[in-house]
Amino acid sequence: MDKCVGLACRLLLASVLFLLAACGPTAVVEEPGRIGGGSTPYDVVNTFLDEFGQALKDPQIQNDDVRERRANILADFFTPGEREDQRVAFGTMLDNYAGELKTAVAPNETFVLQLVWDDIEAPANPPQRALVKVVNGSVAWQVLRDGYIIDEQQTLLSDMIGRADSSLPVVKVGTIWFLTENYE
Repeated sequence: MDKCVGLACRLLLASVLFLLAACGPTAVVEEPGRIGGGSTPYDVVNTFLDEFGQALKDPQIQNDDVRERRANILADFFTPGEREDQRVAFGTMLDNYAGELKTAVAPNETFVLQLVWDDIEAPANPPQRALVKVVNGSVAWQVLRDGYIIDEQQTLLSDMIGRADSSLPVVKVGTIWFLTENYE
């Protein structure tokens, strides 16, 4: 059981790393009618982390339509030019996560995974690009058996995203701030 839970956690961490790792330049094209982003760097990071945490805790995550909807919502926090790649990456990550949940714990056990952080620090008046720091961010998981914790771990966000300062890059497109893989 511990081996399976460890695998689920490693898959999730690898997926998050992949999602937030820097890639080659991507053209930024605005897509009218899309959701996501935020009015400030703080807003986009805070709302993204909330949505990502909700996706991980969704009791219906085994449902294909739910995973697809969650992947679309999460991808929409990235710049319009990065969304399709993010949609595929989040879809794959959530598919792997849901698959591992089926086998990671026994029938009388529950696997609980959540994103936690103390604060989000964003520059007050940034130019077009900024780094937003997630203070004491981590992914925490527990395995409960009959309601009692039998195993738990916590991994720092800084270790997962490969940035010692736990910062997430954001960019302003028009008047809206988005997460980006391309921070230069």
